[in-house]
Order: sequence, then structure tokens, then C-alpha cells
Amino acid sequence: MRISGIRLATALGATLGLQPIGRSVGVRSCSSVHSSAGLVVEQFPCLRDNYGFLVHDMATGMTAAVDTPEVGPILEALDKHGWTLTHILNTHHHADHAGGNAELIRRTGCKVVAPASEAGKIGHVDLAVSGGDRFELGEYTEAAVLNGV
Repeated sequence: MRISGIRLATALGATLGLQPIGRSVGVRSCSSVHSSAGLVVEQFPCLRDNYGFLVHDMATGMTAAVDTPEVGPILEALDKHGWTLTHILNTHHHADHAGGNAELIRRTGCKVVAPASEAGKIGHVDLAVSGGDRFELGEYTEAAVLNGV
């Protein structure tokens, strides 16, 4: 399994029919929030040329970070909404995708879902998944693990 955070967040959004509900633009920041039937996807800038994504299920309060490019912006986005991080969904092992895992696990106690083929490189993986596996994220959301790109 190897998909980008943008592709995963976009796929989740398209599958669930998410529509934009807000957008704000600042000097270096651009955030976008999408919502549908109890699921919210927050997009925010990380590093100099990357984005972070949070997927939040309003019914259960479960929140997943799609990759962990930078801890500060993830914590800021969680704090902004009053959400608690419950999961990290890693797409692969590169530092701009899994580099914030250890600190976020330490600070939040969240669980990590990652490709079985890269679990050893990512470390701290609670659920190793392969193409076609499925896992639940929240009360109404079931996310499919896609095969590689």
C-alpha cells in the first residue's frame, strides 16, 4: 500500500461526498474543512511544501491524522477544534509521512495504522494492514485500505 495523504483524504472525501464548509487563507497558512454526515476532514499546511490532514468522526469523537509531517501544526489543528487524536494513518515510512509518530503517540496515546510491508520501517504500528483490508474509523465510517499507486 502506498498512497499519498492528499489522495487518501481526497478518496475518503469523495467516497463520503464531503463538501467544503469553510476556507481561510493567511500569509503562509491555508486551511480547508470539509464535512458530510458526521465526518469532517481538516487540511492544513505543514513543513514548507506539504499538507496535513485530520479526519474526525463527530459521532464518536475519533480523529485520525493522515500521516504526520509535522507535530506542531497537527496539535494546533486538534486544539483549534477541541479534538483528541485517536489514530495515525501512515501511508508509508518517509520522514515527511511518519516523522511525527513517536511524539504524537507519546502526547496522545493514539494508535498507528500502517502498511504491513512498511511496519518495520515506521515502528510503533498497532495495526499493520495490506491491500484490501478494512478498518473502522468512527461510528459511521469504514475506510478501505487501497493497493499501491
